[in-house]
Parts: sequence; structure tokens; C-alpha cells
Amino acid sequence: MLYNLFKPLVIISLRAYFKRIDVIGANRLEEDSTIYVCNHPSALFDPIVVASTTKRPIYFLAGAEWFGKGMQSWLFQNQFNMIPVYRPWLAKGKEKEQSSNEEMFSASYRSLEEGKRIIIFPEASSKTVPWIRDIKTGAARIKMGADKHIGRENAVKLIPIGLNYSNTHRFQTNVLINVGEAVDFSDIIADSTLDEKEQVRQMTARIHDRMSDLVYYPEDAENFQFIKDVKRVLTDVLMAELGIAEGDVEGEFKIRKRIVNEIIQLSHEKPTEVSAIAKRLRNYLDEYQTLGFRKYNPFEEKPTNLFMKVLGIVFGFSTFCYRYHFQPVTLSAYKLGLPKIFSFKGHGRT
Repeated sequence: MLYNLFKPLVIISLRAYFKRIDVIGANRLEEDSTIYVCNHPSALFDPIVVASTTKRPIYFLAGAEWFGKGMQSWLFQNQFNMIPVYRPWLAKGKEKEQSSNEEMFSASYRSLEEGKRIIIFPEASSKTVPWIRDIKTGAARIKMGADKHIGRENAVKLIPIGLNYSNTHRFQTNVLINVGEAVDFSDIIADSTLDEKEQVRQMTARIHDRMSDLVYYPEDAENFQFIKDVKRVLTDVLMAELGIAEGDVEGEFKIRKRIVNEIIQLSHEKPTEVSAIAKRLRNYLDEYQTLGFRKYNPFEEKPTNLFMKVLGIVFGFSTFCYRYHFQPVTLSAYKLGLPKIFSFKGHGRT
């Protein structure tokens, strides 16, 4: 299968492209008969980043408009584990009338019954925001339908994933894959006063809440820059004071999440004071950077990380350098977020 053939190459490329890829709850990515629901802030990267961290294949629900016909459709479905989803709000004319997800539901039920795992991006589109947007009901409907198809209550697990990118548009940045516990819907399913439509609605709301717990930002925060500045200044201090060891990814996430929640709450209670403090902190950091100080120290970096950065430059920027062949090429280390020792200058093809 092409999926297994290309997976090692994708893993190498991702490790080169990103500065760090961390996973919280990696063991939960290996569950049988599981629906994974994930936010979608970075388009193509999102499914391959998650799939690269699992030992076993995963099936992807993707927009049917990307599949095309003939060989392309066959490759996507049979070689890359993709299941087409028809999105009526994107279809027009006769296509809208013909759009049906019956086969998608059936394929999902069969896959889950066989112990396979599928991943859904319930926001239904990709948008570069660090919080969870409104989500569709498909995940809840598949969960309910698969349990009925298999004939056993809670036969299928639903596990939320939060993707946290430090910057979705930059090379050599960090990504945190935060895998949560399986969502418990037992109280909703057991409530005989709810019809199926209301059960799906309440399940979807709960999925949204659990996904929000796994990303840094619970909402579109007004003081977004202030939050980033405070995290930058206080995270290391709080980790040291609370005895959280360097490299404890889960502990660091909890601290950053707490900072975000506290600032959002304070912004609602005392907006004027928060605005004043935000301006003072930003001025301080701007002046600090103007003086040439950097938090990053290349001599503290692990040799393995330095090696991956070199690979990232070679693979990630080969196209860029080729484009400007026979012209002076300068790769600014600071613009890439790399230590100064990795500033390269040269001419000709690279």
C-alpha cells in the first residue's frame, strides 16, 4: 500500500520542517475502533502530522470535491485510506441533488467494526486560528450509527485531539499534538427524554468543549498579543517555581493554558487595566529585542535538534534556493528562528 510506502518519507520531511513535534497522550493514538476528532488550523499539515505519530494506519474523512474521478479517486480511497465526504453547502445545481453521504457513513461503520480508526476534522474547513471553531454534527452521528451497526453500546470510542502550532506559516516552528481522553456520552445516550436529534446536538457541544480543553486558546481572545507576551515572559519562571522539569510537555501545556484562561477572565473583569499593562509589556519586550537580547542559546541545544535543523534547511529550502540560481542567496538565521551559527551565504545553485 502506498500509504505505508510514503509514511517514512513523510515522517522524515515533517521532522525536518518542524523544529519540534511533541505529543501528549501518544498511547491514545493507538486505540481500536476509534473516531478521532481534530481541529483544522493548518490545512494539509494537520492530517499528516497526526498520522505520522501513529504506529498503525488511520483513515481520513475528506471533502469529496478533492477526489476527482478515475485513477485519482481510486488512489485516494484505496491507497491513502481516504473516505469522501459530500458537503452540500459547497455543491451546486445537480451536484447538490446528487450529494449523498450514505456511502461515507457505511464505509465508516465498516472500518470501525473491523477495529480501524478514522480521523475527522469537524470544523469542515481549514482556518488559521488557534481556537476551536463551530463544528459539524458528523462525528456524533457516526459514533451513534456505528454503535448501532455493531450492536453494542459504546463499541466505538471518540477521542478529541488539539493541534497547537507556534506559527502555522513559518518554517522550523513547534507543533504540539494534544490527545485527550475518550469522551463520555453515557448520560446523554441514557436520557430517554431526548430524541436522536437533540442527543446529537448535545454530543456535538460536548465534543467542542473537550477539543477546546486541548488547545491553548478557548476563544477568539481580544488580547491575543498580550497573552503571547505573558506566556513568553512567565512560562519558564512558573515551570521553575512549580518544579516542572524542562521537557515536561504536559506540564508546560497546563501552565500555558492556565495563563491564557486567567488573562481572558481578567480581561472581562478589568479591561482598562489589562490594556494598560499589555502596552507596557509590549514596549518592554520591543526594547529588550532592540538591545539584541535573545532567549535562544544555541549552545544549550541538543546535538540531535541541531542536526534536524540542518536537515530542515537542506530539504525545506532547496526549492527556494533553486529558484534564485546564479543570484546571491542569503538565508537569515534570525528570520528562520535559528541560531546565528546557521547563517549561510553563497552563490549559484544549492
